[in-house]
Amino acid sequence: MGVVGHGIVGPDFGCGPRSFVTLWNKIRPQQGKGKPMRDSEGCEIKGQSIKELRVATSPAEAVAMLRSGPGRGCYVAGGTDLIPSREGYDFLVDINQVGLTGLDRTAQGDVIIGATTPLSLIRHHDVIRGFAGGELARLAGQWGQGPERSAATIGGHLCRALPPADLAPVLLTLDALCFIVDEESQESLLLADFFPAPERTILGDRLLAGVVLPGEAASRRCHALEAKGEDAALVQVAVGLDVSEGVITTARIALGALAPVPLRCLLAEDQLAGQKVVDITRDVIEDVAVIAAGESDPVDDHRASAGYRQDQARELTRRLLCRALGESGGPDCGDDGDEGEVA
Repeated sequence: MGVVGHGIVGPDFGCGPRSFVTLWNKIRPQQGKGKPMRDSEGCEIKGQSIKELRVATSPAEAVAMLRSGPGRGCYVAGGTDLIPSREGYDFLVDINQVGLTGLDRTAQGDVIIGATTPLSLIRHHDVIRGFAGGELARLAGQWGQGPERSAATIGGHLCRALPPADLAPVLLTLDALCFIVDEESQESLLLADFFPAPERTILGDRLLAGVVLPGEAASRRCHALEAKGEDAALVQVAVGLDVSEGVITTARIALGALAPVPLRCLLAEDQLAGQKVVDITRDVIEDVAVIAAGESDPVDDHRASAGYRQDQARELTRRLLCRALGESGGPDCGDDGDEGEVA
């Protein structure tokens, strides 16, 4: 029994960050009358056997409810991925009332984002819009449609753990931390260690309580681009640079949809850290982009070939590095660093 990689299932049914009860009241009568569960397209959902909704009022209580069984349970904030995942659960634990919604900034400048905070709030919050150039806010504003953003949570987004996790690459470039709790203990770890495998997290039956953006990354020059497919991103790249007195003190390059899990390109980063910006040429940028693409492990599928994905990873990395370095007096890349999506 456990959450099988899901820490929080982010909402997406128009319930917002209020409660899953609204959706539950719609789907529970179907089961009581023996009617099959159906998704938004009217297709029958196999394996759904939800018998009970438990509403927690604290993180510790939520974990205790999940662990108490019987059967297989799942934390839920609103249910974005509950129906699309087509996974069967015996019960759900509603965590909307455990106090994990909202943002705060510590005296040290760290930004704490509660796991049930909706993406729409992240998009508009002044603290996020002013953090590292506001790239996280911009990407949160591009996720899904308006009603979806008002409902979907940052915790659910990350705990779904899909390879094309829209916010994961930029969070990796910001050295984001995950704050995890259970009934008696707390733990924080880098987001880079949060994804052991596709659609799996390290949570087990513990709860993701929030995401922390370290204050040291607040002034980082951070940018992201993606190559879009029909229904999902084919390639996601994010770059973050700290520059002090003309020297790159921190370099971060992260990829999404290019490996089983979101990842940082450590070899490529090492090529930049400690270098003087004035010494970096377009050839150096191209070499770093090639190394970053080489650290990916894309798949061939019906959306795109592995070779195409790696080519796009190289190109997007090059463009992003040109943009970030250009802001610090680096080489003139012309229009190469323009921000936006790649069709």
